Amino acid sequence: MQRTIEQHGTPLAVLYDVNGAAPPPERNIEGVDGYRGSRPVRVGNAADGQFQLDVYGELLECVSICDSMGDDAMRAHWPHMRAAADFIAAHWQEPDQSIWEMRSAPRHYVHSKVMAWAGLQRALWLKRRHDLDGDEESWVNQAEALRQLVLRRGVSADGSHFIRAFDDDRLDASLLLLARVGFIEGSDERFINTVDAIRKQLDEGGVALRRYPAEISDGLQGREGAFFICSFWLVEALVQTGRPREAKEFFEQLLQRKGEHGLFAEEFDTRSGQHLGNIPQAFSHVGLINAALSLGSFD
Repeated sequence: MQRTIEQHGTPLAVLYDVNGAAPPPERNIEGVDGYRGSRPVRVGNAADGQFQLDVYGELLECVSICDSMGDDAMRAHWPHMRAAADFIAAHWQEPDQSIWEMRSAPRHYVHSKVMAWAGLQRALWLKRRHDLDGDEESWVNQAEALRQLVLRRGVSADGSHFIRAFDDDRLDASLLLLARVGFIEGSDERFINTVDAIRKQLDEGGVALRRYPAEISDGLQGREGAFFICSFWLVEALVQTGRPREAKEFFEQLLQRKGEHGLFAEEFDTRSGQHLGNIPQAFSHVGLINAALSLGSFD
């Protein structure tokens, strides 16, 4: 179910077309094959109607980064940012479809909860930085309640590492972002154990990572490859856990997997060496840039 930023009644959708409008409804084009016979060929994306809690945190994270770099647009856009924070405070306890747009029943995904927490933290930072209006007491209280819930239900039964979702001990590569957004220190043993477990269990041929275990169904047919952005997240996480040498070695391995034009697709088939999915893929290159910046901080 699509939610709205209630104060303004403006949908914060998962997807937009190039003109900022809603994309067309998803449908299959029958009798047509895609690249190298891939099927089905679709128009639109059914994820448009999903609730993805993390996007509110992503929005506030992006705005806070721009603001810290001197962008002067904050005051004009603050009402929308304040409404996003109010939305998080009111809805963070709801399940969602996660960053991976799972076509299954909503769940309480740990990454989604952490991004909601991060959104509230960024809203508080922006409010205090510019002396803006906003329900600071609610944001503080809800952020702390959210954090305590994740630390209680978002970890394994023995408390050693973070897990994919409440009541689901499997892993998810998005957990590699927990230290980056400040939810936990990179030196925390729980994060170190999470990184090591992901590296072991989601490894795809020693050169890249899957998003989540192969037995997890996302509601789509076919076998997917390793995800480049997840692999670049591992580079950052290794740096954050104090292992820049390992991070650099893995980064250099990834660079060898670039396409013939020096670009990266969405996925990578480690058996054939073929790039899969959309190419070039923007978020793969965002991951590349962030990984390089992370490594650069140790040069």
